[in-house]
Amino acid sequence: MPENPLMNKTDYKRLGDYIREVDSRNRDLAVTRLLGVSVSKEFIPSIANTIGTDMSSYKIVTREQFAYGPVTSRNGDKVSIALLSDDVPAIISQAYTVFEVDALKTEENLFDVESVKIGLLKEIRDARA
Repeated sequence: MPENPLMNKTDYKRLGDYIREVDSRNRDLAVTRLLGVSVSKEFIPSIANTIGTDMSSYKIVTREQFAYGPVTSRNGDKVSIALLSDDVPAIISQAYTVFEVDALKTEENLFDVESVKIGLLKEIRDARA
């Protein structure tokens, strides 16, 4: 990505300072919509064989939350990450990390949540190329 001549590297902020991990599990089995995350940075219906699988340990992802899957051998150098943009909660494998923009930290630093999400989405879109 080309550097912005109007910004110095000291202007960049560490992403980890503005997000927080969410670990909400499907303990009561209330959520049944099972999704996966593609390398094209989208949630997709899962094709996993879940017969006999304990779905109570699966993670719940809700609107405006991201899911990140660690790189696997079949992904090569691509990253699996997506933002859930609809209102229907879903469950994803416990292997994913779910995170969201931390509204309190963004307000303390004069950023708004939407700006951080826009930045994350831009990075995701650029990573698709």
